[in-house]
Amino acid sequence: MNQRMIVNTCLLVLTLCLGITKAVQAQSATPTQLTVNPPVVVPTIEIDSVTYDPSHNAFRVNLIYTNQSFIGGIRVKVENRRTNTLVLSNNYAVVTAFEVNADQLEPGESYILTVTALEVNGQIMRLMIPQSYGNAEPTVIEVIRQFEYEAAPPMLMAISRVSYDEELNSYNITVMLENAEDARTYDVWLRGPGGLRISDVFSFHSPLISPLSISLKDVPQGQHMIVIEALNSQGETIALANSENMTYNPPVCGPICLISNNGILFISVVVVVLILLVLLGFSLFRPHQEKYNLEPRYQPQGHLIDDQDAQRYRRDHLSMGNTTRLYLIPTIQPAQNTLVDKGLFRIGSARDNDLQLEHPEVSGHHAFITVKHGKYYLQDDNSTNGTKLNGVRIETGKLVELQNGNIINFAKFGYQVAIQ
Repeated sequence: MNQRMIVNTCLLVLTLCLGITKAVQAQSATPTQLTVNPPVVVPTIEIDSVTYDPSHNAFRVNLIYTNQSFIGGIRVKVENRRTNTLVLSNNYAVVTAFEVNADQLEPGESYILTVTALEVNGQIMRLMIPQSYGNAEPTVIEVIRQFEYEAAPPMLMAISRVSYDEELNSYNITVMLENAEDARTYDVWLRGPGGLRISDVFSFHSPLISPLSISLKDVPQGQHMIVIEALNSQGETIALANSENMTYNPPVCGPICLISNNGILFISVVVVVLILLVLLGFSLFRPHQEKYNLEPRYQPQGHLIDDQDAQRYRRDHLSMGNTTRLYLIPTIQPAQNTLVDKGLFRIGSARDNDLQLEHPEVSGHHAFITVKHGKYYLQDDNSTNGTKLNGVRIETGKLVELQNGNIINFAKFGYQVAIQ
C-alpha cells in the first residue's frame, strides 16, 4: 500500500514537471509581438487673412499650407451663418490666395468660410490618422473662418458747375464724387421736356477727370437738363446726378460755319482755293523764268548802245512813258553792263531782284531805281549797310535824282550811271 502511494506520487510529480517543461519551451519558441505605428505625415491648411477689397467688391483670402504636396486641390464654401444657407461653393487648385465675390452676399450678415483639402481626383481628402495605438479614424483636412460683410458707403455724385464754351459750342461740366470705387463708366446726356433724351450719349471711363466736355451739335433750341449716370461693372446705375433746367440758344451760323457744316460746299471751296493758289504760283513763277536763263534778259556787253539795242529798248521802255535810257556800268571790269528797263528796278541779294548782287553785305532788297517824269531816282530800301552815291551814304527811304556820270556803291559793288 505504501509502495503504491509512493509510485503514484512520483508519477504525478513527473507529469507536472513535463507539463511545466513544455510550457516553458513553447513560450521561448514564440517571441512577443508588439504593434509599432510609423510616423504619419499630415497636411494642414490655415487661413492667414480675410480682407475686403472695395474696388473689386470681393474678399481676398490668403492661405498657409504645410505638406502642401499631399494636397490635390481645395474646395471653398461660404454659408450664411444666420440662415445656414450655402451661398457659393467653388473648387480651386492649390493656391495661396483667392477672391470671394461679394455680389452674392448680403450687407450686414455674418458668413462662415470653409476651406477643405481635396484629393487629385477632386474627392474630399480623408486621412486615417491614428488616435491611439491599434486604431485609426478618417479625418477631413479643413479650416473654418467667420467673417462679416459690411455694406460699402453709397456713392455720391453732384454737378457743381456748368459753363458754356461758345467757340466750341459745348458744355464744360464740373462733377463732385464721393465713394466712387465701384463706378466703371459715366454716361452723360441731355434730357429735354417730357424726360426725352435729346442728345447723343457721351461715355467716360473711370476714374472721371473733371471737367467733362460734351458737344451741343444738333441739340435743338430750348430748355434741357444735364444727366450723368454712374454705372458699375455689370452696367447697373449706382448713382445719378441732374443739373438745373438750362436754356440753350444755338449760335448763329455764319459763312465759315455753313461751309464747315456742309461737306459738299466745303470740298468745293477747298478745290477753288487750290486752283487759285496754282494760278498765283504760275503768275509768280513766270518772271523768274525770264530772269533765270529760260529767256535771258537783254544786257549790253562792253558798249552802251547800238542800233539793235536801241530798237529793243525803245519798244520795251517807251511803254513806261520814258524816252531816255539808263545803264549801270560796273566800275570793275570785266562785267556786264545793266540796262534799267523797268519803271521800278530792284537791286539786292535776293533772287527776285532785277539786279542780283550776291554778297553778305548786300541786303535781300537793298535799293531800287525808279522813273518819274523822265528822270531817274535812286532810293535805299532800308538796307543794313546803306547805299552810297558819289561816296556819300544816302538817306534811307528818300529819293535821290541820278545824274549822268554818278557813281553808286552797293557794298563792294560799284556802278557808273550812264543816261542817254
